[in-house]
Amino acid sequence: MLDLLSAAGPTTTEVLGSEAAVGNYFTDLRVLCQLIKASWPRARDILPDPGLAEALDADQAAPREEQPFADRPQSLIDAPALASAPCAALLAAADRLLRLENPRDLGEHVRLLVVHDPRRRSSGEWRRDFLDTRPDCSQGFLQAVAPVLQTYARELRPRALKRPIRRTRFGPQHIPHFLEDGWYERYFAHMNGIPASSIRRTAVLHLCQIAVGGSLFKAGTLLGLPLNPAGTHRASDNAKAVHNWARTRPDPQEFELAVHALADELDSRDDLVDYRRRRDALRYWCIDPATWNEITDRIPIPTGRGGRPDFSDRKRQTASIITWTTLTQGEHVYAPHPIRDQQPRGTHQLWRTSDSAFWARIQHGTTGTTDNNWLSLLSHYAAFLAPIIDKDGTVPRGISPWTPGIAAVR
Repeated sequence: MLDLLSAAGPTTTEVLGSEAAVGNYFTDLRVLCQLIKASWPRARDILPDPGLAEALDADQAAPREEQPFADRPQSLIDAPALASAPCAALLAAADRLLRLENPRDLGEHVRLLVVHDPRRRSSGEWRRDFLDTRPDCSQGFLQAVAPVLQTYARELRPRALKRPIRRTRFGPQHIPHFLEDGWYERYFAHMNGIPASSIRRTAVLHLCQIAVGGSLFKAGTLLGLPLNPAGTHRASDNAKAVHNWARTRPDPQEFELAVHALADELDSRDDLVDYRRRRDALRYWCIDPATWNEITDRIPIPTGRGGRPDFSDRKRQTASIITWTTLTQGEHVYAPHPIRDQQPRGTHQLWRTSDSAFWARIQHGTTGTTDNNWLSLLSHYAAFLAPIIDKDGTVPRGISPWTPGIAAVR
């Protein structure tokens, strides 16, 4: 510590497995000292030296003149110093925690230290003081405490934080309306007892809150979700269901920790998709007739009775919705439907029912051979469009992967 404080000392040091500014390290150290002191003796086993632990035991057991609450020090990092031995105990314990390999390891310790005890107010005060003062801690420390302080599924939920705990490299633009398939499989697929759709809708809202803070309503706004009554209720009802379900799990923090773990992954990646850019490009989009003909011409006509399948504008609208969901990782109910909108009211409703029915068949794996053929072609078409939209922010019309000469150009 003396080397770090020296004017000729280094400007960075390792904190929780990553480089951090020396100033951030000392702030982390002082904040942790306060928490360890406030929750003592919960952190007693962190100290390797029994003599240091006994010194802090004795200090905490010593009688003190009680101060009125209003006169208590409010700063997390400027409390009165202890005698040298108990102060050394706090510094040793705090430094040992900051030398853990990653923020998640520290987060588990912090979670145990801030457990609510109705007989002791101090650890609860530490939580409130941290949120009020927002000390200039290292990013690793903020990443560690975020799942503890920025929570949504606790029985007595605090109001949503206006400002997030941690700074993230990802933002709302990198978050789809409906959790990516791969993200869901890696972090949430093992969780049972609730529809996957509820988890996927709620997780994206909390990812947005981790990045920018604010309420569910603000998260929905930044993600471009419809803010009509139906859309608002859809988001809030799913979040409420997930929170109630989470509290019944063997580990009530399981869902939220998974969301924060996913946030860690997104922070570590350099290949994030700008889903907002894709949604904006596809806001009024549908497959143009020429491209639709190129797609349907590649579908074999089934043998037997029935002849050529229906590839009318109704199916073109359905195919457009499916392609939109693939590119934006959104839900089909939010997809644009400009072809359907041009139909008379009665036809409009029939097409909407048909779209929902086809989507249900996809979800249940009951599509037929012809359907599977054009779904495969649509997947190929979406893969062709994705890099163009990501680069130019526009959707090409009249060209496809099958357009003569397009492969050579690309």
